[in-house]
Parts: sequence; structure tokens; C-alpha cells
Amino acid sequence: MGKNGASDKVAVEPMQTVVAMECRSSGQRYLRFEPEFVVLRDGYDVCLHLLFELGEFAPADARDRVQRDLACDTLDSLRMAEGALLRGYENQAMVLLRRAYETVSLMTYFLNFPDEVRVWESGKEIRNCDIREALDAAAMPEPKGHLRDLYRLYSDFTHVNRKTVWNRMLGEGNRFTVGAQGNVSDKTVGAYLREMLRMTMWFVDVMNFAFAPVAKTLGPNYASSVLAYRGTVQRIADHLAQL
Repeated sequence: MGKNGASDKVAVEPMQTVVAMECRSSGQRYLRFEPEFVVLRDGYDVCLHLLFELGEFAPADARDRVQRDLACDTLDSLRMAEGALLRGYENQAMVLLRRAYETVSLMTYFLNFPDEVRVWESGKEIRNCDIREALDAAAMPEPKGHLRDLYRLYSDFTHVNRKTVWNRMLGEGNRFTVGAQGNVSDKTVGAYLREMLRMTMWFVDVMNFAFAPVAKTLGPNYASSVLAYRGTVQRIADHLAQL
């Protein structure tokens, strides 16, 4: 107790504390993984450039309109996933990455099977397992084994289970603990970044296939950046841990 019986304890506003921890985690993680975050944002930049150009043209048909909507949704998911990872919310970043996986899968499916757009537009769900089977033998294929492995990994983090809801030890060594504290190891952060980079790489490829006529109008420098992006991501991903 202080003078006149006043308490010496400092008042803490929990939400301000969380915001401060998010800022600290974001700064620390960006500095630790700056090259990886720069490449991640390069992928956004490539897609945003094309998206901006698409806004100059009305959709040619229902398929074009659907692909544009899916592309915008994917960009939103990837951008928010990056922000969540930076601020300390790894598991929540993976939930957004699962959504990005679903939208890019659909874009790839509609590239191969344009007539299926009408089915999806009618409100019918197209199951991801059916998409994987179809893409395995499509003209522009995606191996179903690889897609299945991604789906299972991201699903682990979407569904609530002991493996992905970590023990925070609240009251058992920790007085206050939320994701914003950024308590996971650098190795774990790198593993999440690896998944985000791989998803962004896939999206760059699919988006530029989906909108190839417009992409071709952006010139040789743009085309070179698209072609180089895959190699850059693969070189970086090789040095990051796997989930």
C-alpha cells in the first residue's frame, strides 16, 4: 500500500495490453523473417496488378465473373492470414489459409470444367474431394495426392483438436496468455510462412491462367515476374521447416 492507503499496483487495461503485444510480435516476426515476408508480398503485388487491370473490363460471361469473385476472395484470405501470423495468431492464420485453398481449388476446377460454374452459381456445393478427383485427370492437372495432403493439413488447424489448440498454461505458469504474445518458436513461424508462400505461389499461377488474355496485355516485365515467382518461392521454402 502507498501513502494514505492507496494501492501500489498499476492498473492494466487488457485490450490495450493485447494491442501492444500484437505490435511487438508483428515487429519481431517481420524483422526475423523479412526476406520471406517480402516475397509473400511480391506475390500479392503481382496478383493485385492483374486485379487492378481486370477492373477496366466488364466480365465476359458468368465464368469470368465467378473467377474474379474467387480471386478477390483469395487475395483477402491471404492478406488477412499474413496479418494474423504477424500478430501472433498462427492457428487463425491457418483457418484463412484453408479458405484460400478452397477458393484456389475452385478456380482451378472452373479453368478445367467451365460448365460447372452454372452448378456452383445455382447454390450447389461442389465437394473438395470431388474437385481433387476431377483435377487429377484434368487437362491442366493438379495431383490429387498433393491436394489431399494440403486439405488434411489445413483441416487439422480448422477443426478444434488437442494437436492444434496448444496448452497455454494459463494459471500454470502464465498469469495472462493470448496468441498476441507470440510465444511459438521461430521454427514454427517459419513453417507457417512456408505454407503461406506455397499457397500464394499456386494462386499466382492459377490467377494468371484464369485471366491470361488480360495478363498478356501487361507486358514482358509482368510476364517475367510471374514466371520467376515460382522459383523464388521454392528456393525460400526449401529452407523453412515443415508443419
